[in-house]
Amino acid sequence: TQGPRLFSRNCASCHRFDGHDGLGYPLPVDSISASDLKDFAARSWVRTFLDADSILSRKHWGGTIHTEGDMAGWLGDHQPETDEQKATRENVVLALSAQAQLASQSTLDQRDSARIAAGLTFMRNTDYGCAQCHKFQDVGTDSPELTGWGSREWMIAFINDPEHPRFFGRDNDRMPSFGKEKSLSDKEIAMVVDWLRKEWRMPPTTRR
Repeated sequence: TQGPRLFSRNCASCHRFDGHDGLGYPLPVDSISASDLKDFAARSWVRTFLDADSILSRKHWGGTIHTEGDMAGWLGDHQPETDEQKATRENVVLALSAQAQLASQSTLDQRDSARIAAGLTFMRNTDYGCAQCHKFQDVGTDSPELTGWGSREWMIAFINDPEHPRFFGRDNDRMPSFGKEKSLSDKEIAMVVDWLRKEWRMPPTTRR
């Protein structure tokens, strides 16, 4: 796949992939200014993203303007303390990650369907859940929209135009609109997305 090469050329000036540029070349830690995208949308990634301390680290938003935003502030004000609160947060982790429909964790998503359903109920709550701020399914109004969050379609649309009202809108922080600006083709954007999702197709081998 051309995914890692395209990532190195177009994304690694801000993002990292497990600390490197996508091709295995480490880059200075102090030059990281956006999230590390290894395992993006997987449970492990979402779990650290929804942690009040970790979201402010270089792994996520530590180098962005979003450290002063509503999301980071909400996490700081709603750190789970009781076992029930911790279980609810984990249910949301599972539910949000399941929106991505990652092939690599489809078995886990099926196994944890009850916890995911509980997480979805919290996400849809407009009084204290995610839909208090975010649009999700048929509730909520604000962005970034969480319906299909991290899915192939969502990622392609986001890379195409992160300034779209569905995503960051005017709160976008330096992320180029690669598709809208024609700096990457639709095919190239899809290659990056499929590589990040570990879902690229290997070319068929030719028998000799």
